[in-house]
Amino acid sequence: MTDRRSPRHVRIFLASPGDVVEERNTVRDMLQHLQRSPLVRGDFTIEVVSWDDPDAPVPMLATLTPQQAVSRAIARPSECDFTVVIVAGRMGTPLDERKPDGTPYLSGTEWEFEDARRAGKPILLYRRTTASPTADADPEEAARQLRSVQQFFAQFTKPSGVLTGGVTTYRTVDELVPRLQTDIETLLPTLRTAEEPSPQDQGWAGRVQANVRRWRFGRLLMMLAPGALVTVVAWTAFSTFSTVNQSYDASPFAYIVRYALLMLGLFVPLVLFVLTWWWLGREKTRRAA
Repeated sequence: MTDRRSPRHVRIFLASPGDVVEERNTVRDMLQHLQRSPLVRGDFTIEVVSWDDPDAPVPMLATLTPQQAVSRAIARPSECDFTVVIVAGRMGTPLDERKPDGTPYLSGTEWEFEDARRAGKPILLYRRTTASPTADADPEEAARQLRSVQQFFAQFTKPSGVLTGGVTTYRTVDELVPRLQTDIETLLPTLRTAEEPSPQDQGWAGRVQANVRRWRFGRLLMMLAPGALVTVVAWTAFSTFSTVNQSYDASPFAYIVRYALLMLGLFVPLVLFVLTWWWLGREKTRRAA
């Protein structure tokens, strides 16, 4: 017997321009193998969503813009649990699609970032501080891309220098991957917590129950307390019926009720003993594991 819940399926959207190929490939491999780590295995399954998935690349139809093709073929960032955005020296190709304020998106990467942000989904944003190995050879294009990158990141800092959003910087892929893995492992448990109803929404009884459940033997107590109450009531009623039957000429039905209470008083403690034995044995096995 086990109270272990089924693994939570997690979709992580990977968004970035085309100049961080090494980062995309390495991060994709890391995320696909993350679910086999001891902290994740059995609790989560991870699906990486990206337009350049080598096993399922997005078909680019001539009748659609690239962003429309991507949005139709795979889940949007707003439909995923997390979005990982990685930017180096490029933002990518500008889009015909426009923001709600009428300005064009700098690239598909910005579109994906905004789609996740509008949906209120967690976004992990990483910026490379060293030159990209696949930087543009055309100086004019490189300068335009750099301006787009600076424009994108300007939204996270007020003119006074106050930060309005978190941006994690990195210098190499070897520095990015372990940091990203740590961030994902930190965020994953929040998905489990979000699935559970808030005790505040269940009144005082829900808050008491939540506090008891957080105790190692809280659930055992929740089983034993009602069982012990039933046992006390059954034995008290049995004693009362016995006294009444001896004092008066009781009907056959009274004797049936008496012996039913006797069996209930014997059966409930036996069930409680078995549950306690099973629970303590399970806790011992869990600690040994």
